[in-house]
Amino acid sequence: MTDIQTGNQELALRRMKGRVQSSNLSASILVLLGVDQGTDQRTSLAILGCDIRTKERELLRRRMEKRPGRIKAACFLLTIEMILMFMVPLVMMIVGTLGNVGL
Repeated sequence: MTDIQTGNQELALRRMKGRVQSSNLSASILVLLGVDQGTDQRTSLAILGCDIRTKERELLRRRMEKRPGRIKAACFLLTIEMILMFMVPLVMMIVGTLGNVGL
């Protein structure tokens, strides 16, 4: 940030791009440099935004795939609860009916 404030902004951004080694930041810096030169970058920004969102979704999907144990346990518990929710009233109704019949 000090480079940007004290010297040439374009050179400072290019140096930062070289130091950070991030593809998203590199693309953002190239768009900023284009804006600084007066080029219309609306399309580039829209594509960059889509690319970043896609990468984030892919990263989240990969993280979720690494945790299948937790998800399976939660699904198992929910399935048991749903079965109990349907079976308890059914059993109570059968017991009540058998009591009324006299068995």
